[in-house]
Order: sequence, then structure tokens, then C-alpha cells
Amino acid sequence: MARSISDVIPRGNETILFVTSERSQRDYAAWILRELGYRVIEAADGQEAICLLHNCPGRRVDLVIADAMMPRVCGKSLAHRIAAILPKSRILLTSHHSPELISQHDTLNAELAYIQKSATRTAFAKKVREILDNAQREELLFTPAEELETVEVA
Repeated sequence: MARSISDVIPRGNETILFVTSERSQRDYAAWILRELGYRVIEAADGQEAICLLHNCPGRRVDLVIADAMMPRVCGKSLAHRIAAILPKSRILLTSHHSPELISQHDTLNAELAYIQKSATRTAFAKKVREILDNAQREELLFTPAEELETVEVA
């Protein structure tokens, strides 16, 4: 019996915005993510991603996966712009290049997660799940005091 991709790697149900100018890579990654239960929004470049977010105020995007080196708006610039629009979204940059080479061109820093495009489906899915799980833990740890229930002591 053939096993589905979703039988061996972690699943989710969050919303992911996938941004790359490479159509075949976008189609393939979106297929993998949808097979794993994620809702996927696709954009051909950073400018389209920004427009999508501006045209749908209130839309929740849990993770943005973007090519580190794209025409018009590179991944790092896109990450900063998305942080201003959706501060709770997480960013995962991808590239064919090594993180060291990308860092030399100032498109990657310690605050941004990174995975090479050549990563296996399993490694890709695990990285996505890791980032989303870490974001959920951080949200619980850093809930503003005014959002916590207060108890009066008599």
C-alpha cells in the first residue's frame, strides 16, 4: 500500500503565505503544504504578497515562506514589511544558496529562519512545524499582562 506524504511528516492547519517567483517551486511547495493540511496562499513575488495582505485586512497568516532573493522585493525586505502589517506572523526564507552566502549579501540575519530549497519534503515540513510550534509557545509565554485574567485578593 502506497503511503501518503502526510503519513510520515507533521501536519498542521495554519495559514501559510508562500512567495517565490519560481512557478514550479511554488506549485510543488504549495502541494506539499496542502497535503499536510495547511491553508496556502500563493504570491509570485514580494510585491504581490504585500498587495494580497493589504487587500485582505484582518486575514491571519501564521507563516510566510519566501525566497530570500526575488526580483522587486527580496525576502528580508518582505519580512520587514510583513512584520509591520502582521506582527505575529513568522518568516521562513528559502534559497538555493547557502546561508553564509546569503548573509554576505545582507539578506539573512539571526532573527529570520532559513532552509535551503534543496531540503527534503520531510525536512521542509518539520521546519515549518517547528517554526509554527515555537510561535505558539512564544505567544503563550509573552501574552501582555492586560490580556491575562486578573484575580483580586481580599
